[in-house]
Amino acid sequence: MVIRSLMHHVCAIDAGRILEQDMAIFDKTLAVNYSGVVHTVKAAVPGMVARREGQVVIIASVMAIIGAPPSQVKFLTHGS
Repeated sequence: MVIRSLMHHVCAIDAGRILEQDMAIFDKTLAVNYSGVVHTVKAAVPGMVARREGQVVIIASVMAIIGAPPSQVKFLTHGS
């Protein structure tokens, strides 16, 4: 399979303020929102580099800048 373009956007969200979040929920959100991007890029980009062509678009959230409640954990991971 040849991947020429990769667009990545995923969002795990569990509403709540960061000081009230269980660490298991924070870890899950980080795994999906940050590590998911890393794993996807690491799987697709080596072939693009080898062919010297390809494009990657990663879409996060403007809320990473604002960090408004009630979903502060989601916004932290999108600003990673």
